[in-house]
Amino acid sequence: GTDKVFWKGQGFDLETTSTGHYILTLAKNTESNPEVYLNSVTECVKNPKLDLKKKAMKLHRRFAHASSKRIIELLRNAGKSDKELEQELENLQNSCDFCLKHHRSSPRPTVCLPLANEFNELIAMDLKQIDGQWVLHCIDY
Repeated sequence: GTDKVFWKGQGFDLETTSTGHYILTLAKNTESNPEVYLNSVTECVKNPKLDLKKKAMKLHRRFAHASSKRIIELLRNAGKSDKELEQELENLQNSCDFCLKHHRSSPRPTVCLPLANEFNELIAMDLKQIDGQWVLHCIDY
């Protein structure tokens, strides 16, 4: 049978991912509409009242401070590519106060000494139920 979750007296079907994790759909309409993004880009790029810096800032903010690479790719896919605007977007990425303050730090390489030196010195175990059968999953580090 299908697994369900009940909330406020109403039952909701749970779907599973390919890895077996549950998914609960929260939105009524899960289809994304690419036209919304295309219209936003076209609206901004075609506006003759905005200078390049303002156009770049408007696009950067509208798409939640996305990287210049992603916005440029969006512009090219929408057929609205402009070399000067692309350059301004790249400059903006390095000068946006919000992005500079909240940017992700570079990932550091993870280096760790071995957890175990001999067979069965360190074991991880997990008990799972798959298709009604109990499975003991063991890993020897």
